[in-house]
Amino acid sequence: MIKAIIFDMDGVIINSEPLHDESTDIILKNSGIIVSEKDRREFLGLNDKEIFKRVIKEYKLKKTTKELTKEREQIYFDLVDKKGLQLFPGVLETIQRFSKRYQLAITTSAEKTKLEFTLKKFNLKQYFSVLITAEDITKGKPDPEPYCKTIKKLNIKAREAIAIEDSVNGMRSALDAGCYCIAITNTFSAKELKGADLIVNNISEINESVLALIGM
Repeated sequence: MIKAIIFDMDGVIINSEPLHDESTDIILKNSGIIVSEKDRREFLGLNDKEIFKRVIKEYKLKKTTKELTKEREQIYFDLVDKKGLQLFPGVLETIQRFSKRYQLAITTSAEKTKLEFTLKKFNLKQYFSVLITAEDITKGKPDPEPYCKTIKKLNIKAREAIAIEDSVNGMRSALDAGCYCIAITNTFSAKELKGADLIVNNISEINESVLALIGM
């Protein structure tokens, strides 16, 4: 029986992946680095520490992960100010509906400041009992640690939770932790997300009947 729904944030709750993408590009271009589309796609779902560890190693940058993470965060918020930030269609209604029956959690690769900003901006904090961010874990997605820690804080079994993810790295993290996973094609194609228990094009497709079937 399903007791909890765990949401990823970027690419599931908010349409922020393009802003993260752009902020990473700006950081790297300032260092004279142009990343391939393949590498950029592999960054999706990773936290900033993991992204910049790879970049520093591959391109031998002199800056630290902490410095690059701080720079990227500032650029991200500058882009939010200029371009705005929106919830995906149907997200608020889905969260409100599920909160009446299930425990809700957020497991994100983003830093705490970004999560707190999002929760405050869209008045969402009241719906979530557990929040896991980049600062709470030692190994980010696709490692299962983020979801294992979420499950422990929810005080449930992994098979009593459904994760909603948009990235391949996030999907792997949830599945390897033992959770069910519904993947949304906001960022990756259905073909790329084929390992998920269910693939949808819009969060509004996830209803009580769908959750019951997955958790049987």
